[in-house]
Amino acid sequence: MKKITLALLLLSGVVFSQQKRTCHADEMIKEKFKNNPAAEEYMQQMEKYTQKKILELKNTQRKIVGDVYQIPVVVHVLYTNSSNNISNAQIQSQLDVLNADFRRTNSDANNKWSQAADTKIEFYLAEVDPNGNATTGITRKQVSKSTWNTSLGEGDDLKKSSQGGVDPWDTSEYLNMWVVDNIIRNTPTGTATILGFAQFPWDTDASTDGVVMADQYFGTTGTAQAPFDGGRTTTHEVGHYFGLRHIWGDGGCGVDDFVSDTPESDAPNYGCASGHTSCGSEDMIQNYMDYSDDSCMNLFTAGQRDRMHTYLEAGGARRALALSDKTNGGGSNPPASSCSSTISSFPYSQGFESGTGWTQVSGDDGDWVRDSGGTPSSNTGPSTGAEGSFYMFLEASSNSSTGQIGSNATAILESPCFDLSGKSSATFAFENHMYGTNVGSLAVQALKDGESTWTSIWSDSGNKGNQWNAVSVNLSAYLGGKVKLRIVGTTGNGWSSDIAVDALSVTTGGGSTADTQAPTTPSNVQASSIAQTSATVSWSASSDNVGVTGYEIFQGSSSLGTVTGTSANITGLVAGTSYTISVRANDAAGNQSAAGSVSFTTESNTPAPVNYCASSSNRTQFEWIDNVELGGIANATGAGSGYSDFTAQVGTLAQGSTNSMVVSAGFSGTAYTEHWAVWIDFNQDGTFADSEKVVSGSSSSANNLSATVNVPANATLGQTRMRVSMKYNAAQTACETFADGEVEDYTINIVSSARVEGVTATTDRLGNEASINLLAYPNPTTDFVQVKLNSKAELTSYRIVNTIGQTVQRGNLSNGTVNVSSLTQGIYLIEVTDGQKSFRTKLIKK
Repeated sequence: MKKITLALLLLSGVVFSQQKRTCHADEMIKEKFKNNPAAEEYMQQMEKYTQKKILELKNTQRKIVGDVYQIPVVVHVLYTNSSNNISNAQIQSQLDVLNADFRRTNSDANNKWSQAADTKIEFYLAEVDPNGNATTGITRKQVSKSTWNTSLGEGDDLKKSSQGGVDPWDTSEYLNMWVVDNIIRNTPTGTATILGFAQFPWDTDASTDGVVMADQYFGTTGTAQAPFDGGRTTTHEVGHYFGLRHIWGDGGCGVDDFVSDTPESDAPNYGCASGHTSCGSEDMIQNYMDYSDDSCMNLFTAGQRDRMHTYLEAGGARRALALSDKTNGGGSNPPASSCSSTISSFPYSQGFESGTGWTQVSGDDGDWVRDSGGTPSSNTGPSTGAEGSFYMFLEASSNSSTGQIGSNATAILESPCFDLSGKSSATFAFENHMYGTNVGSLAVQALKDGESTWTSIWSDSGNKGNQWNAVSVNLSAYLGGKVKLRIVGTTGNGWSSDIAVDALSVTTGGGSTADTQAPTTPSNVQASSIAQTSATVSWSASSDNVGVTGYEIFQGSSSLGTVTGTSANITGLVAGTSYTISVRANDAAGNQSAAGSVSFTTESNTPAPVNYCASSSNRTQFEWIDNVELGGIANATGAGSGYSDFTAQVGTLAQGSTNSMVVSAGFSGTAYTEHWAVWIDFNQDGTFADSEKVVSGSSSSANNLSATVNVPANATLGQTRMRVSMKYNAAQTACETFADGEVEDYTINIVSSARVEGVTATTDRLGNEASINLLAYPNPTTDFVQVKLNSKAELTSYRIVNTIGQTVQRGNLSNGTVNVSSLTQGIYLIEVTDGQKSFRTKLIKK
């Protein structure tokens, strides 16, 4: 879409009326802007930033290797009775749909739209709550209100405990979802039932940020109701949460959704309107941001992916969410922390008078700045330190100030290790300065030695006035061992959001009787879910005279990290390899038990032998395949024997990628129309299915011909077979023997991500030229017949055959005219040649 119009929604709602989606987002945005004019101005600024960032992404060669945004989710269930107190299974079914839809692993994905893309965004229920405690990522509250009205300023009541709802968890670190029984909205024609609504990333009210869904349209089981029981309504709303507009731009032709690769549309589509066209092209009714039924939705585009990423990358409004560590994402554990040197003398203090003393963490959006005498921006930041002159602060401006990180950016300051062994109490204290109209958030996190997950132990947000604020945090949960702390600061939506910290201290108290008794050995150690590169190890809990604090996992003598539960997911293993994994229990005093162990062998990755059907031509005398390029393959050849096995040549393609392929034909003389077909066995079942044909077309050009190859996002990883077939003058199947042309087989390695390989620069586009046919006219005729080919080939001679196969006339052709006046009346076959090939057609003599 081309035209840009900055008049759209801040809240998106989807309405259900007679089994048909509609949306009242326009009314909701007008109401929001009326109550908060600054929101509309900020939306305009954010849109300009987003368009600039999208251009930067397009102009930057980016290699994504495991670079997946893992989003922590908390689901707040507001129920009135047991029937709408939805189950954990229904909640998990919705998470499963979100992950399939956003990663393009959904079973209904297809290749109709080549711009369909994996968004590299995943969703996981939070494992750590805002207080640092373990959580399922689900909260439940019985409420008295079964129907929530989003009109009359009540749209966010369900997000407020003071109004009978549930307050969100820190919206900078969690995607909050509220699930209620019913949502309605007043309209000029009555009351409409709303399926769900979301808050766009440019809304400045963090206290209402998130997604709201009615339980009948959430997930795929339980209370979910057709035709919106496929979980796609939540996919649609989360798309809005990450900044996507409706596919038709909420207007007619010429109104934009700010995504370049979505076809322009004049209005929403309902039901399953396959093939519907508007604005001069087919509508993308399969896009999650249209109003189609769940069963017809199946894609986001690459442009929509880039738009969502702008909000998650540095400077984006969802950057803090992208950096949140409230879930392990179901993936491999990050490296465990290690305290090689510690501070064990207390009290400890750091006022930044002679340096920082703490470490700037890499991989965030910038650094904290050591300063004194006031920050560069007026009406924000401190003018002096809380103690002494110096302090550390975040510069939220974007005006070339020293150390600036801009708005919506996160910087992390990490402490040395503190040894709290033998201490009966410990406290971390500091002072913060959070002053300005756009102040973001500040958090303190802790990490035990040997563990890999940071836990939030304190947080705050918003403008606290032009003053230093004293904070004291209890560290009793970390007594008996070593701990690191870090301060995580996130700037707000504008320059007036500087945050400063000063006067850091750790104090301890008393001592305790030494604990010298080790925990019991973990028993019943078992391995399950054994795959090629991973396995789950579980065990029965150990006991201790004081208490078990965790379990350390070993492969041989190498520690793999520490967990607090009684199971661990072991990743990074090698297929077909034997392993022995042992588990030792730890207590707070540092005592460690003897090891319980288990041995297992990972699954082999040796594929079962696959036999492919044969295909070949009988003759390559006049035409053959002389060049194939794809994914690193660049194979220029002469005429073969009809079939050539080039499977030793391997090209690399990525799941969900779009690639340029080059083929060309060689001719000994005349250039004929050749039909091309390319198959890749994406599911590696030994069959070239129709759905696996990635290239088809025809051309009589001897130049390099280019075509687009799309790889499904769910293509099986590993090496598979590609067949390239060129057949003279007719379309082919994957498993046939034909007269003229050639067949070549190659190997394609499917990977999760890959560098794009260059192909021949000068090419013609593979098209669909007509086959070569012989034309004879007039026909029927009395005296003369004119013969010619619908190609550039020159005819040299002819012969005429009667119905019993006898040649009754022959001769040379100079101008394409044949005198047939001497023939008797009847039906004949006229055959012409260009010196290489013969062409025939029926001739009737009157």
